[in-house]
Amino acid sequence: MRLATGVKAYMTKQIMLQTYETAKDCIETNYYGTKHVTQALLPFLHLSTSPRIVNISTGISKLEVLSVSFCY
Repeated sequence: MRLATGVKAYMTKQIMLQTYETAKDCIETNYYGTKHVTQALLPFLHLSTSPRIVNISTGISKLEVLSVSFCY
């Protein structure tokens, strides 16, 4: 049996700790946080001659496994 090390071990540990509450926090931060900041900045973007929105994220913050029972 081969043990995961480094980033793989960290990601495996995080997936194993993922609960409804942590998934909810993730969505509130990553989706709604981005949505609210974008909405707040839209008036300034409309004033620009070349408006841009750049969203940067990492692979660690994504939801890997989402069971059907989780959605209900």
